[in-house]
Order: sequence, then structure tokens, then C-alpha cells
Amino acid sequence: MEAVNNIPGAGPRSDLQEKLDAARQITMLFKMERYVYVSCCGIAVLLLLYCAYQVLNKETPDFVIIGSLFGSGGLITYSIGRLIFMWNKIVDIVLMEGMQKGGRDDGNK
Repeated sequence: MEAVNNIPGAGPRSDLQEKLDAARQITMLFKMERYVYVSCCGIAVLLLLYCAYQVLNKETPDFVIIGSLFGSGGLITYSIGRLIFMWNKIVDIVLMEGMQKGGRDDGNK
């Protein structure tokens, strides 16, 4: 791979630099999606804290509040799971553990 840096006289780019550039492009491509997941997770944490406060301050907890505890916990789990999935794909690209180099096969094609 004879690609050259944008800096004159810098010589050929290393394989690691190309992988890092690919990872940067992917993170920029999914920037809005990451912000949505992080925002959902933040809102769910606030809802979870509010519901926990309501459960602790009432003598008989309401089923709606208890259901909200489970709902916000599920939203947190889903959002964090999607974020981890995205970062896992980026790490696979940087470390070249994908399908090209005979790394692990996670069933996604």
C-alpha cells in the first residue's frame, strides 16, 4: 500500500495509520447515532433515579413506578449494548480481526 500522507516528504503511511483513519471515519459516520444512544441512556438514568426515589418515599409503591424502573433499566441496557457493539466493530477494524484475516466469525456478513 503505497498511499502517502498529506504532509510532503512524510513517506508511505503505515498500516496502523490507515486502520486508525478508517476507525475515525466510522466514528464520524455514526456520530449522530452515538449521541442519540448516549442521550437515551442519560434520560433513562434520570428516570431510574426518580422512580427509585418515589419507591423509597411511598409506603405502598405504585405499579406504574415499578414498571418504569424496569423500563428505564431496559433502555439503559439496550443503549449501552448498541454503543458497545459499535465500538467492538471499530476495534475489529483496527486490530484486523474481521473476516478478511481469518479472525473470529460472529455470523455477520
